[in-house]
Amino acid sequence: MLFGVEGLQVTDADEGADGTVEVWAVTDYPAAAACPGCRMVSGRVHETVVTRPREVRRAGDVVDLRWVKVRRKCENQQCPRKTFTEWAPTLPPRCRITARLREQAAREVTEPGDHPGRGSPACRDLLAGRA
Repeated sequence: MLFGVEGLQVTDADEGADGTVEVWAVTDYPAAAACPGCRMVSGRVHETVVTRPREVRRAGDVVDLRWVKVRRKCENQQCPRKTFTEWAPTLPPRCRITARLREQAAREVTEPGDHPGRGSPACRDLLAGRA
């Protein structure tokens, strides 16, 4: 609820030296523990990683999000996938920007005059992904 990223739970928040809000979060989404290959829920932890999805905002302010994720080992011996990383609905695997921001960027690409100067990195990412 703090910054509208479904599936994450904030564990700490502080103001950085430059005034940016620094937020640490962990995954709070039950389906994130299921292997994307075979859908078997795994309790085996392979390692912990920290990712930093960009362009997360809270009331217009930039948020420096540090998401502590668990890389899990798939317990299904038949599954070709050996490990996988947790995910959240608005931040699927290998995604660096939120679904909300991708939707906003898509609107800015189709209606650039309505949003001058906003979201340009997101627009570039969206266009590069579609090129």
